[in-house]
Amino acid sequence: MSKMHSLIFVAVIAAIFPGISLADDTSAAGQLRNDNRTVHRDDRAIGRDKRDLKSDNRDLSQDRRQRNYDQRREDRAVRNGNMQAAEKWEKRREGEQREINRDKRDKAADKSQLAQDRQSRRKDVRKRNKDASKVH
Repeated sequence: MSKMHSLIFVAVIAAIFPGISLADDTSAAGQLRNDNRTVHRDDRAIGRDKRDLKSDNRDLSQDRRQRNYDQRREDRAVRNGNMQAAEKWEKRREGEQREINRDKRDKAADKSQLAQDRQSRRKDVRKRNKDASKVH
């Protein structure tokens, strides 16, 4: 492989994996800096996960309100004997229920991801603290 190909290969790898440094600092202070970066990255991931959960809760609430409205309209149509309108509102309500179920799955996945990120941060903080004790 020519030198040019090697440089291109390194540039591609660096572009694909921006967190990888070819000249990692192996000293205790350098390791501590790397650990701090990892902890901060975990903190940002946790913040994103919390925002996703809030968004999922908002979506879930909105979909439930819409489903309940569709249910009331369907009940009113049945009371008034308008079966065609009742079927239309029933179909809309079923669609809303599918959205609610999807939002519940998203929320569960986001909760799981948040728990994983928190666990990762705890592990990284322990490692950082251990590495910090080695810095004199």
